[in-house]
Amino acid sequence: MLAQTRRDTALAALSAGVLRVRRESLRRPDGIWLRHHTDDSRTFRSWARGVAWYLLGLTRSLKHLEDLADTTDLKTELLVAAEWARRWQHPDGLWSNFLDDDTTTFDTSGSAGIAAAFARAAAAGLLPGDFRDSAERCWQGLLPHLTPDGFLDGAAQSNRGGEALQRASYRVLSPMGMGLMGQLAAALGHHAR
Repeated sequence: MLAQTRRDTALAALSAGVLRVRRESLRRPDGIWLRHHTDDSRTFRSWARGVAWYLLGLTRSLKHLEDLADTTDLKTELLVAAEWARRWQHPDGLWSNFLDDDTTTFDTSGSAGIAAAFARAAAAGLLPGDFRDSAERCWQGLLPHLTPDGFLDGAAQSNRGGEALQRASYRVLSPMGMGLMGQLAAALGHHAR
């Protein structure tokens, strides 16, 4: 955003470079990873919120870099990563907590984040329009998980408990999940009535 505000091409190039480092570190042939450690190990492969943050980071950054830096390869990356994520979407619109492992319970927070990235990117012309349809299907799948007092249930808990806890079926109410659902609502143009 700062590069766009200042019309600073050097800062935009630096930002695009950071996105390329993330691509090289986190997206591998076997999935998108949350973390890449200094010993070259990776953790949380295909974890829903990690995938959401990866896609949201690309989407939000590309919107600001388009006119300032060559982002052709990063737009391709967004499309490839989004297509990969979309193929794991369940018929109810949600994603498993580890996208490519349907033995793990769905995660409403990660699902909302992935769908928010799809809707934002489609609106910005960074992804084809049918990604908005996938985002809308997720929205419909999330609605039954809203509690009467407006919280989102079915969110995977903090990942500090490690992957084993994330693979379990334990789910919580999460303000983070509501924030990601709020981003999805805004991207789809859904407003409180």
